[in-house]
Amino acid sequence: MQVNCFKTIGILGGMGPMATVALAQALVDNTKADCDQQHPPVIVDNNSRIPDRTQFLLDTTSEDPRPELIATAKRLENCNVSCIIMPCNTAHAFYKEISESINTPVLHMIEETVRWITEHYPKQKKIGVLATQGTYKANVYKNGLEKFDLTQVKPDKKGQDEVTKMIYDGVKANNFSFDRSGYEQTIKEMREKKGVEVFILGCTELSVVHNEYPLDGIFVDPLQIIAKAAIKFVGADVTCL
Repeated sequence: MQVNCFKTIGILGGMGPMATVALAQALVDNTKADCDQQHPPVIVDNNSRIPDRTQFLLDTTSEDPRPELIATAKRLENCNVSCIIMPCNTAHAFYKEISESINTPVLHMIEETVRWITEHYPKQKKIGVLATQGTYKANVYKNGLEKFDLTQVKPDKKGQDEVTKMIYDGVKANNFSFDRSGYEQTIKEMREKKGVEVFILGCTELSVVHNEYPLDGIFVDPLQIIAKAAIKFVGADVTCL
């Protein structure tokens, strides 16, 4: 059997470690393959030293994540990867600085996600975004959605507190016994009070939650979408949607 000639995918990870593992799994799950050699090579840099992106964006810490983000991207480039993907929605607030620091393409998870929504749910104009407060402050999804004339809908303050607790006290704390009722109630209220039908899991920790405890309804997972984009980029075959 011939060794495959696929290019190599680089994962700029550690944000958080569990989300990084979930993205690596998504690459395997979304590759159409009958044997090991039909999967693309993947190099993971699980850099848990990258400071918290949300805390920096909210000015609750002076630890700038950009130096570690850029250093990690450069390490992956030195490993001759052909593209880089980041399992962190909030880190895309620094996408421009990262991508301009290297010559290797960095695939943009937010743009890929919004484009996917317009293709699969073209009649939906109000999109619920479940994310960190840093993602909201940096307008990561708001700007991406507005390019396609879509509107970002956020939880109210109480609901956002529940989303934040799910991310930090749940997944990032490796606590899967965490009470999810407040998070689920937030989603219910966004449906009933704001008319949201399509939700973006705009934090990769929420992608992890949804994989473990899927809810009924339309939930768009950026981890799955960027995995498919990377597989296509390096020339491997993607499973059917």
